[in-house]
Amino acid sequence: LATFLQPLFYRTSDGQNFEEGANLVVETTANDSDGTIAQVELFYDGISQGQDNTLPYNWFLENLTVGTHTLKVVATDDEDATGEQTISITVNEENTGGGESLWLQSG
Repeated sequence: LATFLQPLFYRTSDGQNFEEGANLVVETTANDSDGTIAQVELFYDGISQGQDNTLPYNWFLENLTVGTHTLKVVATDDEDATGEQTISITVNEENTGGGESLWLQSG
């Protein structure tokens, strides 16, 4: 059974607002109490952003668009059991200036 830990967020949290055009680095960890984690996959609004099988598991999302978005990570262990965590973020219209880079970490 994959045991996915609750996320620990840096500079953001579930329901956090971001500015249009921001870049977001998503980093997560996962633990399995009776085996090993085979892979972790990130979904942005239900679309896979890829799988990572090496710690730290991370992805880079560029140029966030206006709206409410869902980020979901799914950890799969060596026995194909899964665990997942989902958060929502809101991206608002850009006020001034360019995008900013933000880190999102789960662990």
